Parts: sequence; structure tokens; C-alpha cells
Amino acid sequence: MIALFGVIGGMLRVVGSFAPTAITSEAARLWLYIAIDVCLAAGLMGMYLARRQQMSTAGRCAVVLALFGLGVARIGPAVSHDDVYPIAAGAISVAVIVLATSEWAARRLPAWIPWAFVTSFACGALGLFLPRMHALFIASGMLFGVTFSALALFMLRSSAT
Repeated sequence: MIALFGVIGGMLRVVGSFAPTAITSEAARLWLYIAIDVCLAAGLMGMYLARRQQMSTAGRCAVVLALFGLGVARIGPAVSHDDVYPIAAGAISVAVIVLATSEWAARRLPAWIPWAFVTSFACGALGLFLPRMHALFIASGMLFGVTFSALALFMLRSSAT
């Protein structure tokens, strides 16, 4: 049941895509981002615990990498003056791509889930690094959130059967 936090975290990530412009309070944005990351981490742990016997080594490593990325994204600003978010977000994205691909290869997920994560990663990279492409960064967050929620739902469903 803890994997349900993945669904909540994914939906919060969709909302969080608009936070930089919609939420004026820096403290409120920070708490939203913390809530998102806690829910995503709890969801990943729930997915891992529910599927650990059937999960491939690549899937297990991907869960660890995603959890590490979530941790770095949160503690990075406290321990470094450098912006580590792009690296942490990239690690999380690569991790969920590997996790989803390994689950798809085991025929436990539809192919659109890993492809949606790949698309989210590409949009995020373009939106982050290209001028005047911020809309792609927003779209990336929305797509990531919806796809993460779907991943959690499929993982819950396949572990219940």
C-alpha cells in the first residue's frame, strides 16, 4: 500500500510543474517540493518492497539511484553552492527509465511507460538548457508526474496478482 504514495507524488509533481510561477512564497514552494520528493521516495520503496522478488538487478539498482537522486536534490542546496538539481533530476530520470524498461522487458508494464519517461527526460533537458524553451521543462514535469503515477499503479496491480 505504501506504493500509493507514488501515485500521490506523481500527481503532486504535476502540480509542482507550475509552482515556480503559481506559488509566490519560497517557503511554500520548498514544502511542496519536499512533499513531492517524500511521496516519490515512499512510492519507490513501496514498489520495490512489493516487487523485490521479481525485480531484475537493473531494476533494483534503478530504485537505489532514484532514491539517491531524490536525496541529493533535497540536501544539495544545504551542502553545496553549486546547483546540483540538473544532475539529481537526470539521475532520477535515468533511474525511472531503467526501472520502467526492466519491468516492461519482464512484461509487467506497457511500453508507453518507459517511452513516456524518455520523452519527459528529453523535454526536461531541452527546457532546462535551451533559452526560451521553459514550456518544455514544465511539460517534462507534468509528463513525469503522470507517468510516475501510472508506473506506481501498474507495479501495485502486478504485485497484487
